[in-house]
Amino acid sequence: MLRQIIDYANRADPYPLYEELRKTPVFHDEDGPYVVSTYHEIQSLLHDPRISSDPRNLTLSARTSRCRSPPAWPP
Repeated sequence: MLRQIIDYANRADPYPLYEELRKTPVFHDEDGPYVVSTYHEIQSLLHDPRISSDPRNLTLSARTSRCRSPPAWPP
């Protein structure tokens, strides 16, 4: 899904991609990241105190896990 979003070929006609995003407002990519695409779902995440980018709020397992390699983005 992330590859489709950043793929330049989808810019000419983004509406099929938009339709797919509406059908699946929360998508978990096989590489690990989540794609959240609807206003309601994004608002819910922004107001959820369990979601934070502050490293002090990381769980113990998140603090001790090793970094993964970044995904191989298309050229």
